Amino acid sequence: MPVTPTTETARASRAKVMIVEDEGLIAADIELRLREAGYDVAVPVDTGRKAVEAVAAERPDLILMDIRLKGDMDGIDTAAIIREQYDLPVLYLTAHTGQDMLERARVTAPFGYLAKPAGYASLPTSIEVALWKHRAECEIRQQRAWLSTVLGNLADGIAVVDQNGLIQFLNPAAEALTGWTADEARGQLLCSVLRLYIPELDRFADDPLPAVFHGGAPQLLASGLQLADKRGHYIPVEGEIAPSGGVGPILGAVVSFRDATARRIEEHEFRQQQKLQAVSCLAAGVAHDLNNALTVIGGYAELLRGELLESHLLPLVEEIGAQTRRAAEVTRRMLAVSGRQADRRHRVNLNSVLTEWRDFFRALLGSHIQLKLGLAPDLLETIGDFGDFEELLANLLANARNALPEGGCVSVTTANVALAGASPGDAYIALSVTDSGIGMEESVAERIFEPFFTTGSLGHGTGLGLFIVHNIVTELGGSIAVDSKPGQGTTFTVYLPCAPQGEPLNPGEKLSKRGEPERRTILLVDADKLERRAIREQLEQHGYEVLGCPDGTSAMAAVRRHQHPISILVTDVHLPGINGFQLANQLSKIAPDLKVVFMSRHGGAFLKAEMGAPGCRFVSKPVVQSDLIREIEAAQALSPCESGRQLLS
Repeated sequence: MPVTPTTETARASRAKVMIVEDEGLIAADIELRLREAGYDVAVPVDTGRKAVEAVAAERPDLILMDIRLKGDMDGIDTAAIIREQYDLPVLYLTAHTGQDMLERARVTAPFGYLAKPAGYASLPTSIEVALWKHRAECEIRQQRAWLSTVLGNLADGIAVVDQNGLIQFLNPAAEALTGWTADEARGQLLCSVLRLYIPELDRFADDPLPAVFHGGAPQLLASGLQLADKRGHYIPVEGEIAPSGGVGPILGAVVSFRDATARRIEEHEFRQQQKLQAVSCLAAGVAHDLNNALTVIGGYAELLRGELLESHLLPLVEEIGAQTRRAAEVTRRMLAVSGRQADRRHRVNLNSVLTEWRDFFRALLGSHIQLKLGLAPDLLETIGDFGDFEELLANLLANARNALPEGGCVSVTTANVALAGASPGDAYIALSVTDSGIGMEESVAERIFEPFFTTGSLGHGTGLGLFIVHNIVTELGGSIAVDSKPGQGTTFTVYLPCAPQGEPLNPGEKLSKRGEPERRTILLVDADKLERRAIREQLEQHGYEVLGCPDGTSAMAAVRRHQHPISILVTDVHLPGINGFQLANQLSKIAPDLKVVFMSRHGGAFLKAEMGAPGCRFVSKPVVQSDLIREIEAAQALSPCESGRQLLS
């Protein structure tokens, strides 16, 4: 509790007091008493106008104001002006205490009344109480101003209510969210301004304040609520209500609330990312199992093909091989979704892709849609995986088909282009797919490449097609643009960098694919028995001596037992015990000239990152016999110093 100042504290305060009194003897008596009490005293004045002028010059801390003054301004009028302009405490001096006069004086918020002359004895105490009250009021105003500034700059809406649930304060954020101004909301029930709607129940929520007042503890607003603002708009909100008050009764509550749109979008995107991760894991797992089986099927189909050159069964065996390669392409695409695709880039002419797959693309569009091709005769090559371009085109055409439910036309064109802002000498090719369909709003076009975003109804499309297209284009170092307007169709244009002229993609392309390799011993390490057997028979058919081992430990033992040097190691990256990288490094200490071809169902980029050697050879699973032989020949072409560097790096 504050302590009322004593006379002793008054003597030490050295406050400056101004006396406004039109009786000279009374003014002199008061001045004497104040100086004896230790106060500084300004020169007394006898009219209201002189008082207003003197305040500006003297800057007193307190004014003793006679109510009845000479001139056109009495003490009450003068005090009102001084309080408004200078915010100084005023003590009234009066010998008249009529009710009408007191009512007038109360409007000026005086700090006390002293009766003449009896009140002079308590003059120092009254002055100190008035000064203390004035300082306390100033501190409260400063705190309120600070609090108002803080609340005004908060992004959250803040509403302060009293114990009756009536709003006393709204900050600017709350005004923006509710559509009410602070003046309009003051005195209104909270539930009239903060109208909370429950979409699932199609009704407005009950007033949350009674539960907070009854429980006396903060509570969260229920999830899934929407705020119906004064303008009739509905926005998702979240927030908290905290009761206010000390140890005693609850004096009201503070409600903080905010627009939950951004957070709910983030939650939705997070759930979509989780879905995509689940799809990736599933795709990788299924591709793993399929690759094992396809390696065996494809390997034995190659062997049968060599044995049945004159048989009527040869077309059947060739079809088995073709379907195996098609299934292998499916697993490659599944790994592309999971981000673990193999690095199988070559020079590709998009015209060749469009020509080879023309019938498939026509079937994909359907008989009610016409396909027109406009292919540049001098189209340059780009670098990528042939399957990537097939998938890119298939998804773009499927999207065009969905935009033409009643039929129409789809045009596919290719061209060599020069892009603005590109480096001099950089050439690009442009692939455009245009439909005559329903087109898109700008807001839809901005989101068209997001995963799981689809404008189709439930059960029609996954929303992944254009997302995959965007990923493929990005991985190829290109860009994609969409041009669409409602009712005017849509054009997707893909820009891809051209392949460097006169330069093969990898060393293996310089080697003859038909030459007979010299007889060398290959150490084949693969944990899958059927895969290992199929690959072994393929290599033996090409004249290699093959030592097959299921893991790194048995491979090390086989090398030590074998009488002749082993020139090539063909190993799966993933082995029980030590992996293929570790095995290659350990064997390089025994056989420094050892060449290595790694096999994996994961990407070549992953392999190079692990090895730190850009020249290591790699073949993806399921293993295609021609790819494996090509990579073995490329490994044999490496000089001993090159192979040694890549193994020890």
